[in-house]
Amino acid sequence: MDLFERIKAGDRVAFKTLFDLYYKDLLRVAVYYVRDFEVAKDIVQELYTKLWENRDALQRVENERGYLRNSTRNRCLNYREHSLVVDKYQRSYVEEECEEEPEELIQNVKRLLERLPEKRRKILELSIVESKSYAEIAQEQGVMINTVKDHIRKAYAFIRENTSKEKLKSILFFLFRKK
Repeated sequence: MDLFERIKAGDRVAFKTLFDLYYKDLLRVAVYYVRDFEVAKDIVQELYTKLWENRDALQRVENERGYLRNSTRNRCLNYREHSLVVDKYQRSYVEEECEEEPEELIQNVKRLLERLPEKRRKILELSIVESKSYAEIAQEQGVMINTVKDHIRKAYAFIRENTSKEKLKSILFFLFRKK
């Protein structure tokens, strides 16, 4: 019985074996296509998760490695295509919603963020740009989680107070878009 047949039967050891055999190879494939290690890890993890969740529908394949590599490649291409659509939508949204040119908006956001106290700006950047949790930020910055929450709350309040309602949507959209 091959690994896919054993996985279809619910064999967790076979699933772990499949994971151990191909994870690194699939990760390399994903990194090649998406050029982002964290995104690549998510794609491969999602592939394995879906494989396990849909194990009842698994069919016997001649080349497990080839099947998994093709599945990974397809997921990566879907991710890239989705990213292009999202980027295009984000650009058009910013252009429609904001009277400023995108570069002018970027400069205005940077100037606004530079007015924040250094620690508050750093905590906000770790939260938004690096998508770190409050706990991760607190540990990295050597502060309590409530301190992180307070800095982020005050940073948002500062942005709201120093921005017109018309520009606020564009600035928040700019801050939270995928990098």
